[in-house]
Amino acid sequence: MTIYTSVCCFLLALISWSCRQDFDRHLLVQTYWQLDTIRTDPQLIDGPGAMHMMEACEKDDSWQFSSNGLLRIYRGENHCRPDENFTDILGGWNISRQGDRLSIREAGGFTTTYEIRTLSREQLILHYTADEAEIILTYKSISARLLAGKDRSGE
Repeated sequence: MTIYTSVCCFLLALISWSCRQDFDRHLLVQTYWQLDTIRTDPQLIDGPGAMHMMEACEKDDSWQFSSNGLLRIYRGENHCRPDENFTDILGGWNISRQGDRLSIREAGGFTTTYEIRTLSREQLILHYTADEAEIILTYKSISARLLAGKDRSGE
């Protein structure tokens, strides 16, 4: 293999790797993500998954991964507190160079890193381990139109 061929292969791999990261970032920021299911293994909670343990005011919230690295929460129709803003900044986020890990840094400084199992226009599946249990979070993509017209006093 000539040096020229080696350099070309290296540059092609570098471009491919960079495009993958940009593509993954684009998929995350183009939509709003709403939690659809929570699964644990072993099953930590009796019943049909952990979703039934969540407050109704949390189930209709959605996340937006902003292109500037901020993570926003948009609260749905059900608010947990009367004085709750429609939107707040939860913290920041970053996707790994390989596109297989998503780190979410909360405003308080705590960071959780998730393995990205699936990332498409319709679905985001995140996996992490806590207290020796595997936790799988499935998010569905929702349209910005669903958020349009709501009180945006928190922005």
